[in-house]
Amino acid sequence: MAKIILFRDKNFGKDALVCKGPQPNLKTQDFNDCTSSLIVIDGTWELCQDANYEGLKWTVSATGGPDRDGVYNEYREWNGKNDSISSLRPV
Repeated sequence: MAKIILFRDKNFGKDALVCKGPQPNLKTQDFNDCTSSLIVIDGTWELCQDANYEGLKWTVSATGGPDRDGVYNEYREWNGKNDSISSLRPV
């Protein structure tokens, strides 16, 4: 089962949101445009800059990140932009 945890601050600070499936609009979760770090527990995920899976896209996985353990301490580690994820889905 795909699972990812998003965090508002780098290095897993502040609030977190756990996702186990597609999220077409993070605004409904009060988590729009605020992700700075994340941990992929299982699967591969497509992160999208805009709602409904539109705009720029980045891919993260449970075997990705600097140490290949699914841990992304900050947005640069997935070549993304800070505070710019509005939707995401497992792929």
